[in-house]
Amino acid sequence: MNNQIEPTKKQLKYQFTGLFFFSYFGLGTLLPFLSVYLEDIGFSGVQIGSVFSIRAILAILAPPLWGLLSDRYNNHKQLLIITFVATLIISLFMPFLQTFALFVIIYAGFNLFQTASTPLSDSLALHSPIFFGDIRKWGAYGFAIAALATGYLTKLIDTSFIFYVFAFSALISTIFTAKLTVNIKSEHHHMKKELKILMKDKSFLVFLLFSFLVGNTLISHNTFFGLFYKSLGGGTEFTGLAFFLFALSEAPFMQLSNRLIKRYGVLNVLTFSTIAGIIRWFFYFSRPSVVLILVLFPLQGIFFGTFISSTAYYIKTTVNPSVRSTAVSIYSAVFIGIGGAFSNFIGGYIYDYINIESVYAFFGVLCTLGLLVLLYMKTFTPHKDL
Repeated sequence: MNNQIEPTKKQLKYQFTGLFFFSYFGLGTLLPFLSVYLEDIGFSGVQIGSVFSIRAILAILAPPLWGLLSDRYNNHKQLLIITFVATLIISLFMPFLQTFALFVIIYAGFNLFQTASTPLSDSLALHSPIFFGDIRKWGAYGFAIAALATGYLTKLIDTSFIFYVFAFSALISTIFTAKLTVNIKSEHHHMKKELKILMKDKSFLVFLLFSFLVGNTLISHNTFFGLFYKSLGGGTEFTGLAFFLFALSEAPFMQLSNRLIKRYGVLNVLTFSTIAGIIRWFFYFSRPSVVLILVLFPLQGIFFGTFISSTAYYIKTTVNPSVRSTAVSIYSAVFIGIGGAFSNFIGGYIYDYINIESVYAFFGVLCTLGLLVLLYMKTFTPHKDL
């Protein structure tokens, strides 16, 4: 006889809320301020860019590996717990790593587990009876609050504390994950066959090029913004406030983009988003005041919020459903992994040998090239109804 009591929908929502809030709280503490910490301990711009490039590369390699494990053992929850526990332990060692080579090795191990946490937690949430948006929004809130609090705390405490806060967040995330009762049925995909189908889709390949050029600037902005804002005279407390405002601006524009797509078409919304990105990056290149950057924080939502929603919509409406999951994986690898590694590495060189604002000029050029690719898509796409 099974005496286990299934959780109510309300209890399950509470558990997922805690999981997403604290897992993203840890990221909101670590990612926006890691570049500042690395500069504080003497890393160069090239070294900082290389560190973040490693994270981007692992974002390509790790999720498929963990996906194979989840298919083999059909236990997403246990694998997610393993990733949280592993990152918790590794993060406690990171404040003691002062040499570049050793930090790179340990940080690679850290990201082998951490970059798998997000897709595993998303998979659990998508297989629950709760609407995904009602869960995912708590991740945005956690990231925003953590960035704001960390910005102020770095004025009072050594920046190495970000690793300890991350470890604490991983611990709480583990506790909430352990309480979850969500069953996922394994789905096996013929990756090689699906890749062949997608590689013959010219419109999808052009879309990937656009995503690479524009999307990588969004990833690398998180790497270099702390250094950029610091160069303008902004303290870490205002850096945290900036990331807080950025994160809060994304959700309403994600929601608004659905209505804009229905009215104007996804390619027109992507054009609007890309132009907003071009304006934003060249505006940063002009070295505006720290106050003006805060006042114009909705640029993050206009650019990032509409870009993420519109690219997801494009894949959903143009790619055959039989290969859609593989298309999403390739898109993520190009956008986050390859693109992030490329722009972080090149951006590090520009920061070292020119200046930090020129990094944003580089981002502006990439987005301009992306706009040209998008205009080509609009002219020659076989999907005229977009």
